[in-house]
Amino acid sequence: MSSANSSIIQFFHATRPRTYPIAIMSLGVGQGLAYRTLGGFGVDNWVLCVLIIYTALSLQILSNLANDLGDGIRGTDKDRHHDSPVRLVGSGTVSASRFRGWLVLWIIQTMVAGAVLIWLSPLTVYQIVLFFGLGAVSILGALGYTMGKKPYGYHALGELSVLIFFGYVAVLGGYYLQTGRAGIAQNLIIATGVGLLSACVLYINNLRDTDTDRISDKTTLTIVLGRYRIVGYFVLLYGAMMCYGYHAVVFGDRAWVLALCLPLLIKHTHAVITHRHSPACLGKELGAIVGLVMMVNFLIIIFL
Repeated sequence: MSSANSSIIQFFHATRPRTYPIAIMSLGVGQGLAYRTLGGFGVDNWVLCVLIIYTALSLQILSNLANDLGDGIRGTDKDRHHDSPVRLVGSGTVSASRFRGWLVLWIIQTMVAGAVLIWLSPLTVYQIVLFFGLGAVSILGALGYTMGKKPYGYHALGELSVLIFFGYVAVLGGYYLQTGRAGIAQNLIIATGVGLLSACVLYINNLRDTDTDRISDKTTLTIVLGRYRIVGYFVLLYGAMMCYGYHAVVFGDRAWVLALCLPLLIKHTHAVITHRHSPACLGKELGAIVGLVMMVNFLIIIFL
């Protein structure tokens, strides 16, 4: 295998493709709401939809890359559970300096994608300035999770950031770019649900890594909650489902479709309770919660 091909494969691995569906489906909810409000999409709307999803996915990838570099530099990855994904910097597969070059290039392309999106959106000058500021904050948020002197991911703020960026920014921001308004009264609850359900993915990951994170002096929400950490997870999970249910009942006429999620939800709940002290089993539940995120958001987009 050539060095170029090897680098491409390594870079692709570092972007964590398994996280793509979470970002795409979260954005899809906002676009689905806009589609319903506008009564359909024209060509311009579909172009915006693709650009919105691509730009937000670029930010997600940027966060994943920064996470690999930040944790690798801090030495956090050396204590990871053996079932955790292999990190390139932490494992020594790619040097920090080389990885930093990849990160800089990805920041540049993300900025270009965001600029094109904002330029093509039907926004006023004031709104353009506002969204450029939001884009800058999003980039800093993606980098600040594990990088810098005080990364917020090391201070139990990871789930809050997911709620903000995957919920409010992805849903309300994407809706605004399509319709010119945020529709807070109609969309705030469902945006909260999307953010909380996405945060469950990070929480399960942190639940699996509680012991190793404690060794690495990485303070996550699971460590803060201590003996109540399993309760914290179910507050997030069922709080999210209540938000989805409320939206389905109030704004849709086919709320029953969410019942299709119940078998997976019940099975996942039972597995987490049963294996809450087993990192290996909790690691397997990451796939289950990602599947639940995709299923719930898909049903909301298609049927409601």
